[in-house]
Amino acid sequence: MQYALCPHCLSSLQITEKQLTLKEGLIRCGHCDEVFNAYNNPLVQQQSDGLDAVEISTAEQVIVDEPAAPWETSDPIYTGKKRPYTLIAFLLSLLLLAQAVYINAPLISQNINLQETLKLLNSTFHSQIPLYKDLDKISVIERELSNHPSSDQALVLQLSIKNMAVVEQAYPHIVMVLSSNDGNPLAYIEFKPRDYLDPQQAVLLFKAGTIQHIELSFEKPQTEVTGFEISFSH
Repeated sequence: MQYALCPHCLSSLQITEKQLTLKEGLIRCGHCDEVFNAYNNPLVQQQSDGLDAVEISTAEQVIVDEPAAPWETSDPIYTGKKRPYTLIAFLLSLLLLAQAVYINAPLISQNINLQETLKLLNSTFHSQIPLYKDLDKISVIERELSNHPSSDQALVLQLSIKNMAVVEQAYPHIVMVLSSNDGNPLAYIEFKPRDYLDPQQAVLLFKAGTIQHIELSFEKPQTEVTGFEISFSH
């Protein structure tokens, strides 16, 4: 039988060798519930050792067979709080992806195979990632410029354009240059999609392989128009 002195409450505790070896000297005081190393805090043993007897208080039983204390194990302690590392890593990944998309936007937007993914991203995150556009793939099928049937001061442009690309793209701005008999430009007119499409259609894309018929009325220049050119812009 051995004895130890609690350094926290100075209680004298009676312990066995088995209790000491079980936790390598670590015991919990039955008085103050503090843990200490009995090897480092011994008390006089029995009177037969020739030492003055020390009164051993009737201490509560020393607790040494309870579950391991936090400092006695290398396993992480679960506190109920989730570590933010996963969320931070996810946000950083999104930031890097956004930067990559921004830097390589022209290449990404022209990739035919990515169009559905880009539209899904724009719809989900309300972003404005550029989509495919190639004005060279928009062709004029038919065009005609004539006097307005009910006004001497207006002209009518009838135009049919086709998206020759294999994917849909935004409707273009129609740029028209009117010229006189001597070839000098008389007027420069630009029509945006909302000018020649229905409001519901103006927010849609020009589907691949489709033809759009357009009719536009505008004021006639004072000089007689003898020619015109059509081009597209975004």
